[in-house]
Amino acid sequence: MAMSIDPNSKYQSPLTSRYASPEMAANFSNNKRFGTWRRLWYNLALAEKQLGLPGITSSALSQMESNLDNIDYEVANAEEKRRRHDVMAHVHAFGVVAPDAAGIIHLGATSCFVTDNADLIIFRDAMDLLIDKLVCVISDLSLFAQRYRDLPTLGFTHFQPAQLTTVGKRATLWIQELLWDLRNMKRARDDLGFRGVKGTTGTQASFLSLFEGDHDKVERLDQLVAELSGFAECYPVCGQTYSRKIDVDFLSPLSSFGATAHRIATDIRLLANLKEIEEPFEKDQIGSSAMAYKRNPMRSERICSLSRHLMVLIGDVLQTASVQWLERTLDDSANRRISIPEAFLTADIVLTTLQNVVEGLVVYPQVINRRIRSELPFMATENFIMAMVKKGGDRQECHEQIRVLSHEAAAVVKSEGGENDLIERVRRTEYFAPIRDDLEALLDPSTFIGRAPQQVDRFISDYVNPALAPYASVIAAKRPAEFGSGSFVIENNIAAFVQRVRQIAPKAREIHIQYYPVSDTFKPTRYFGSLVSQLFRLASHIEYLHLFLIDVPIKLKLESISNLVSISLEINDFGCPLIQLVRQSVPTLQSLSLLSDCVIDSAGLILSPDGSHIVYPHLHTLSLNDETDDYVLERVTFRGVVLFPSLRRISMSCCYPFGDDVLFRGSSATLERIHFLFSDFLVSIVPDYNVFTPISHPRLHHVTTKYPIDEMPNQFYTPTEALQLML
Repeated sequence: MAMSIDPNSKYQSPLTSRYASPEMAANFSNNKRFGTWRRLWYNLALAEKQLGLPGITSSALSQMESNLDNIDYEVANAEEKRRRHDVMAHVHAFGVVAPDAAGIIHLGATSCFVTDNADLIIFRDAMDLLIDKLVCVISDLSLFAQRYRDLPTLGFTHFQPAQLTTVGKRATLWIQELLWDLRNMKRARDDLGFRGVKGTTGTQASFLSLFEGDHDKVERLDQLVAELSGFAECYPVCGQTYSRKIDVDFLSPLSSFGATAHRIATDIRLLANLKEIEEPFEKDQIGSSAMAYKRNPMRSERICSLSRHLMVLIGDVLQTASVQWLERTLDDSANRRISIPEAFLTADIVLTTLQNVVEGLVVYPQVINRRIRSELPFMATENFIMAMVKKGGDRQECHEQIRVLSHEAAAVVKSEGGENDLIERVRRTEYFAPIRDDLEALLDPSTFIGRAPQQVDRFISDYVNPALAPYASVIAAKRPAEFGSGSFVIENNIAAFVQRVRQIAPKAREIHIQYYPVSDTFKPTRYFGSLVSQLFRLASHIEYLHLFLIDVPIKLKLESISNLVSISLEINDFGCPLIQLVRQSVPTLQSLSLLSDCVIDSAGLILSPDGSHIVYPHLHTLSLNDETDDYVLERVTFRGVVLFPSLRRISMSCCYPFGDDVLFRGSSATLERIHFLFSDFLVSIVPDYNVFTPISHPRLHHVTTKYPIDEMPNQFYTPTEALQLML
């Protein structure tokens, strides 16, 4: 009988046990790795059969396909202890559940066929996760920059007072570096190839033998397996492994991003010390066990701490790439198992934390203005001199008067700890009587910021918006970054999950569940529906709810769910009344995302049983996705009704969700972003072209459609451009 090991009795990496997102942790899990191995073996066998290799039966392929995720780790581990070879252990375990295929699994391949190709798939998927998170950070930070585009603030060089800039302009410096990181990550992801089917030393000798010297079939096999695995092409040559330079190419953008994140978080820490900008601070958060007043920038400190780790990991892959001998050596293996997953996990944590910080940045304009006022008099002295000259004064004499007064004021500040009283000294000095009435105008901070607001506008419109346009649906579906809460990946241990749920559910504020049946042989659906129901009965403080459930009928105790801030549902079989779930949280709901069959019959979202309209007072993000031809709402009219008075973002790919232009009219003062899947849908629900005029929608700055308007290429449209194209 196997002994149960208490997880608290052994070391666990905090990257997964404390920080990493469930998606990234799952991407580097055993289930993902060994499930990918099985898919590669299946793709290889399928391609070999298609190219006429004998001995591969349809029943063998069927058994392989049915057991891609039915992994018996006890069988695999026992075989590995006996054979001392992890790949052959999993070949054996796969053959146990797919006996008709046991003799052809791994046919012609070397271990690196599965290990290296699986790594490339996992790294590709990990980079996709990072890119999506990065664009959300850039999007939120760009909104911050626009919001504070013209708020003057004291600039610093050498961390000493310099000329003024604006809070928004400073944020664009951060965004620009993040855009470079996005470019580098995307380039590394797009350049990624597939090792393919190359054999033990890269010569494809074993496959040439299998196909009896047919070079064309060997080349076709290589390409076919790559395509089945989601790659357009293979690397043309390799040794036993793909070149470890690829790891350098992949981790370099992550290391570079670490430098960017460290810089941004450091700036925020410095500004927090000045009390000008502050990261979000929870109501019950404790800054210090001794000093109760403290509000430490712990999120930004965490970003800096982890970014340092991220930046140095590139050294590992550089060293590994440099010491590979001839066709390969095995001294890469242990290092790569640690360094590469840690790089992706760390980058994921940094991005999640950075998103949380950016979403909740707090700006204190009065503190900023007070600091400006303490330094601005010295900066304004040149303006005083010019004003005096215009009034007939002598430039040299004026300069001397200012010099003396400035030194006197500086002495008060530095020697006595007093306030900067230069302006009062100027005001009291008779020599400056001609410009006394002009002093306030000469000290207006907005006259010292140059083109900063215009630079922000130009940067956002010409650089940020085009870079983010391809990711409009990702940004629209973004949910608030989870921070500081635990996560649990089920894998195959339902009992352990139940125990974990009972421990954490009563305190949970966010629930994020993803489930779908992985095979016909492993479908714990009958447990899972009741398990989710238990979870909701226990969790009375839920604010953020995300369910991704396929073929899982559940019945919820809805009376305990009434304070939701965000709802995201991707479900095709919802046993409980969806409409009631949404309605109960109408007073608190800020974000609503309904995908697939959830949208059907959604008239109940905006009409109560008695036919009265339901107003969502705080809803700022709405995403509906249902491509069915359901016109159930055509009969409902909303003339003059404001249903979504706070709506800022709309993302839809469904037919006539609320009828006419009610969304636009009801949110005219707040709407910022619109994204639709079909351009003809956009036209059809906006019959009144005045809907997009700057006067009626003053904050609208982002309109995207996935398909072209009037046969034009996919692209980002400003509201004005979209209006012109529709007309």
